[in-house]
Amino acid sequence: MVWYVLTALGSIIAGFWLGGRHARKMRNRAVQQLNAVSLELLDVKAERNELKTYTRQQIRKDRLLRLTLSRLKRANTVISELDRQKALTNKKQFIEMSRMKMTAMQARDTGRKAVELAKRTTLHLQRLEQVSPVMQTIEAPEPKSYGNGDPVTVSVVDQARLDGTAPSMSQVSNRDSARLTKLHSSNEAKAN
Repeated sequence: MVWYVLTALGSIIAGFWLGGRHARKMRNRAVQQLNAVSLELLDVKAERNELKTYTRQQIRKDRLLRLTLSRLKRANTVISELDRQKALTNKKQFIEMSRMKMTAMQARDTGRKAVELAKRTTLHLQRLEQVSPVMQTIEAPEPKSYGNGDPVTVSVVDQARLDGTAPSMSQVSNRDSARLTKLHSSNEAKAN
């Protein structure tokens, strides 16, 4: 009976040992599986966080894209307005330059006409000076003053013929001019 007890006890110890060993193996496998599942869960959590971050970034990118598009639209509107104003300004400048060129051309033509007129006038005056009679200014007593009046300036003109046959004119000297001023007309009596 001791033998049975010892055998039973040995088999219990062996069974306990084998059962513990098997339980440890099962526990290790369960821990490995749990660790594998935990790793998978961590991977899933990491992917989920990456997806959240990506989603947030996509939302930010979408907002940034919308903002950029709206600003681009406004910029295009401003550019088109500036282009329109530039075209109007260029048109106004072209019109103004054309007017200025026309005014300059008219002024140049007017200047040419004025120069031609001045030349013709100068030529006319030269001809008139050649044809006109010689004038001399003397001081003589007032007519019918009988020598008592104050001297008056009188212009004396030689009679000239327009046909060009006028006698040659000669200049009067200052001495002769002084003598002529003292002469009285023939119908005036001498006042003594």
